[in-house]
Amino acid sequence: MLDTWHVLPEQAEESALVTRWQAIRALRAEVARVLKELRSAGKIGSRCRPKSA
Repeated sequence: MLDTWHVLPEQAEESALVTRWQAIRALRAEVARVLKELRSAGKIGSRCRPKSA
């Protein structure tokens, strides 16, 4: 409550940067969806599950 929040300067090409990050997030969500489907189908394991030799 006692902190001062500073206003950050405007970024050049900020709208292009926002658009780029929206595309990255959309791609990441799609990859996560496909991986979840593959895990549910038993085609790949969980990333947290240890590999057995």
